[in-house]
Amino acid sequence: MRNRVRDLFDRVRQSLFFIPALIVGGCAVLARTLLWVDGSGSLDGLLVLSTTVASARVILSTIAGATITVAAIVFSITALTVQLAASQYSPRILGVLFRDSFQQIVIGITTGTFVYSLLVLAAVRLPSDGAEESSPSVSTTAGIILAVLAMLLIVGFLNHVLQRIEVGTLIRGIADATTHEVRRELPERLEASPETALAADQLSGEPSLRVRGTTKGWVTSIDNRQLLDAVDDGGVLRVDVEVGDYVHSGTMLATVWTLDPPSGLESAIREAIGTGTNRKIEGDPRFGLRLLSDIALRALSPGINDPATAVDVVTHLGEPLGEVLTRDLPHRVVGDRGSNRRLFRPDRPDRDDYIRSALQGIRLNAGAQPEVIRAIIDLAHDLVSLLPEAQAGRGDSLRREVHLLLQQAERELPDDDVKLLRRRAEKHGLVPEPGD
Repeated sequence: MRNRVRDLFDRVRQSLFFIPALIVGGCAVLARTLLWVDGSGSLDGLLVLSTTVASARVILSTIAGATITVAAIVFSITALTVQLAASQYSPRILGVLFRDSFQQIVIGITTGTFVYSLLVLAAVRLPSDGAEESSPSVSTTAGIILAVLAMLLIVGFLNHVLQRIEVGTLIRGIADATTHEVRRELPERLEASPETALAADQLSGEPSLRVRGTTKGWVTSIDNRQLLDAVDDGGVLRVDVEVGDYVHSGTMLATVWTLDPPSGLESAIREAIGTGTNRKIEGDPRFGLRLLSDIALRALSPGINDPATAVDVVTHLGEPLGEVLTRDLPHRVVGDRGSNRRLFRPDRPDRDDYIRSALQGIRLNAGAQPEVIRAIIDLAHDLVSLLPEAQAGRGDSLRREVHLLLQQAERELPDDDVKLLRRRAEKHGLVPEPGD
């Protein structure tokens, strides 16, 4: 149930319907309330615009026409932004764009103002229509306030969109979100098992239970605490999937070795392994690295040929990868204090996985771009310099990426360019100097 709620909440965050619908509903309630206030005369004497029925109808008609035009502009800008981001950066960027709460509020206020004006306009009738003469001053004043607010929001929305799709802002936002998730995900909250690993023969016996999935989707979370609580004392549970994997109905989720499987064990395991319709950065920092890599790959494609954007991506990879290198990774085998229960997650990503997610795709496409190669060499140097001498081995993945990158450059660049790049890498100690 908790995973369904989490998936539903994520859909709401990406929806351009839910929040605007709530605002439209609120504007409808406001219209009925203020019409009642106008009829009761309870706010007479307050600072409101004094209007007649005829002037109120003109004002409200103008507001309704103007706001529906503004709403059409907002819809057009939103569609254009989505199309531009998908073609220029990556289709997987759309989830990030749809989560913009300001965009949802602007859509809600503009359409809500239109609905408010229609409802008030329909209720305000001229005496010639058989209605009693009334002064809808409060309702009309509120309509004008909503119209002014909608106009201000559309100006702010234009500024917001233009800044938001600027490549530097977009890259920085994804990099910051990825860094936040790295900091949140890497510290291990459970105790490490006394064993640093589970030997193969410990899991070679016939398992007590194999748990398969019943739904399809991306694995978005794995709750270690809930998984350990589901197994009885002395049991071992191996998770056969990892966050970021796509599972189908029938995919093996987990395998359990235990003498007496508790009742409800299968449902508890399925509940602890959350799935969703879309992959997201929250809980999956490697997806954030993938998004950044996608932007760089699109920039390096022959159709766009924008190496400066790829350099910008490589520069912003420094923060999340620096956290990966300097933090201790979660253990693949964790235990529970006071019991012999153990949880084994053999596919948990290591530092090599994080480095490959960020740099492998860029490396394979940057062999003919000296400025991108130079940026990767500088990034590797900056990251390796963060490590104390006792942890120097953590930079081996970066050195390997630089070595492979230079090999590829030798096949695609002139010798003089390769010599300059190799000299730069040797200067930073990323490749052995000649004769070493």
